[in-house]
Amino acid sequence: MAVQSLLAIERKKTPYIIELKREVLKRTIEVCKTLLKSTRSRTFSIKLKTLIRYGYISYVRNTTDINILKGLMSRLYPPREIVNQHFYRELESALKENFDVKIKRRGSHRYAIFIKS
Repeated sequence: MAVQSLLAIERKKTPYIIELKREVLKRTIEVCKTLLKSTRSRTFSIKLKTLIRYGYISYVRNTTDINILKGLMSRLYPPREIVNQHFYRELESALKENFDVKIKRRGSHRYAIFIKS
């Protein structure tokens, strides 16, 4: 009985999570475009975890201003449903489609290395 009620809750929650993931991916791409415009160097690297947090904060606050995103980093955290390896892979493929980017592992973190053209 308890398992069935948990499954019912998950079914109700799933469409919201799918829409949230889609919107956070869109916002992350927009934030990356803003970062590319504002940077002066030819290449820069950023953690994928930071990009996901920027995308989530951008979605919640409806802004792509980097200073606002950095200021809210310690206050807003994305839900656990979108901070997992499956979402990281989706983000990696979206970044590779839209930008000239390389994904590298440094220690236990994954970094996106953007190359300006």
